[in-house]
Amino acid sequence: MQPTCTLILALLLFAQSPLYAQFYGGTLQVAHASPEQPNATKLLFTATLFGPSGADSVPDSLSLNLSYSIGGNRVFEQMPLISTSPLDDELDQYTYSLEWVVPSRIAYLFSVEACCLEPAFDNLSTTAPQPLFLPTLYTFPNPQFVGVNNGAVFAVPLQQQATTSTPLNAVLSASDTEGDSIALSLYDPETFEGDFLLPNEIDNGGTANFSLSSDGQLQWDTPTEAGKSYLLPVQVREYRNGILLGFSIAYLRLSTTSATSSTLLDNDWAVSAYPNPTKGALVITAPASARLSATLTNVQGQLLRQWTDLRDGQRINLGQTPGVHLLSLTDGERVKTLRIVVAGE
Repeated sequence: MQPTCTLILALLLFAQSPLYAQFYGGTLQVAHASPEQPNATKLLFTATLFGPSGADSVPDSLSLNLSYSIGGNRVFEQMPLISTSPLDDELDQYTYSLEWVVPSRIAYLFSVEACCLEPAFDNLSTTAPQPLFLPTLYTFPNPQFVGVNNGAVFAVPLQQQATTSTPLNAVLSASDTEGDSIALSLYDPETFEGDFLLPNEIDNGGTANFSLSSDGQLQWDTPTEAGKSYLLPVQVREYRNGILLGFSIAYLRLSTTSATSSTLLDNDWAVSAYPNPTKGALVITAPASARLSATLTNVQGQLLRQWTDLRDGQRINLGQTPGVHLLSLTDGERVKTLRIVVAGE
């Protein structure tokens, strides 16, 4: 039997004071930091968190603590914030990173503390501040036989949009640099910390089918309530030669919108956006009292970006991926979808 050693890592975020950042989720990734030295025990930890643009009280560092499985000894290191980058007009990405040489190939429990989950998701049990929990299981393989191990990586942020009365069929993706086999699943409520209800458990009239297959196929037939926002932990497991090497967690943001009843050509609702074509930016036009939400999808239905509380004259950034995109604008009662052409440079 090949000797292995398992590391259990957990990212636990909690409030330090009445002021705290509110996150939409994230993921913790672990990689072998010295691929040229298979026997080395230096690991690279990267925590990627997502939150509202311009959020206050984002911590400058996260405390990564190590607990020995034997004897209860604890060691602490600070994982500094290395970058903050806007993903769109609504969402910022916060990246923390640390290289750490662990003492030996034995079992450890890692955890990181900060705060907190955004409380507005409809499937959370309470609006009180809740910790964001990101566990990661990491295994040191025997380098003589199976080389180094880098944890599987999600294509984050995970975001999808469902339309009422329409089955949702989407794909969530993850990858592994060593080509290890990976399998996705929804969180295990028996082992995962936190109280997250599945969308079909609280969507009135929805069917019982809400599932995620091991190859990342997300299905829901059929949502009935528009204007909902859900947060769900998704797990990716990593296997080599049939042996579980580890797993990590990322959070899926899932929103619902009402089915579009008319198209741009026959919809008289006085909302629009210009210029079209565009090189990546649009200005919203709407009645002065309107407060809109918007989603941008590609023609395959994949959610690209989303915004809330848009007003007349507000500028939004679509990104610079050329092609035809669909921009859906809604005030909660009406929806208008515009075909937007993003032109190349």
